[in-house]
Amino acid sequence: MDSFNTVASKEHSKRFAHFSSLVYVAQSNGVIDDDEKAFLRPIAIKLGITEKEYNMLIANPKKYPVERSSDTNKSLRRLFEMFQVIYADGIQDDLQRKIVYDYALELGFSHQYAEKVVNKSVVLFSGNFSFKDYHAVVSNV
Repeated sequence: MDSFNTVASKEHSKRFAHFSSLVYVAQSNGVIDDDEKAFLRPIAIKLGITEKEYNMLIANPKKYPVERSSDTNKSLRRLFEMFQVIYADGIQDDLQRKIVYDYALELGFSHQYAEKVVNKSVVLFSGNFSFKDYHAVVSNV
């Protein structure tokens, strides 16, 4: 496999991991409802998730649980990347906020910390910030 295909494969694996985490969090109440599917479908397309992958994840959302890390910086990086995925189009609604909050909880953040980080992140993602700026702000929560 040439280096381009290796990089492309790694990038797809990363995008797949982000999407599978979203699906896992969306089913946390036991079912993925129509509103959640309507939220997930455009993200799948944006991330290059195939129809086969999408259907497999929707049919078995618990197959890929969110991977926790004891490293707070690594968890913040994952949360940052999830915000980049979800808020890329600038649309912010209660469902998006809930899914990101639930994702933060799955990463191992406390309810209080998750709420503070998500609230600050929503403000940050209304603009265009680097991870360094993001990390500096949320590390002081």
